[in-house]
Amino acid sequence: MSSTGYFNIERAIESWFTANFSAPAAIAYENTEFDASGRTFWVALMVNIEEVVRTNLSSNRSRGQTYNGNVTVQIFYEQHTDTGPLATLAGEVYDLFNERRLSTVDPSTTVVMGQPELDKIGATEDGPWHQWNVIVDFTVCNSGGL
Repeated sequence: MSSTGYFNIERAIESWFTANFSAPAAIAYENTEFDASGRTFWVALMVNIEEVVRTNLSSNRSRGQTYNGNVTVQIFYEQHTDTGPLATLAGEVYDLFNERRLSTVDPSTTVVMGQPELDKIGATEDGPWHQWNVIVDFTVCNSGGL
């Protein structure tokens, strides 16, 4: 994976989520403009790479690296309404990521997802939303270095 590994991983996960998330919820992506007004629910997707571990001493730095991180899907649903639809959205996100293996733009690299966790945040302070987060850890394996 090249020095743009972080970017490639984020784009691969974002693209996969966009293509496979079938709920009629709008998706807000990190560092993009998004207007939630007029919506009853929406999701925000964030990819965080926490650690890069070099797994060999090869002079080819693009091989032999393992990236560890997590994906957080924040689910926002209108406050003071039935949480049934919120639970349905959370379940879909859970099922999408649960122990999934994703290919990236580099055919020798695979994103391996763990088992998601649900974090019920509750009412947001700055808006009319009730929030649940689905968080899943991942490891990016590069077969060139394993």
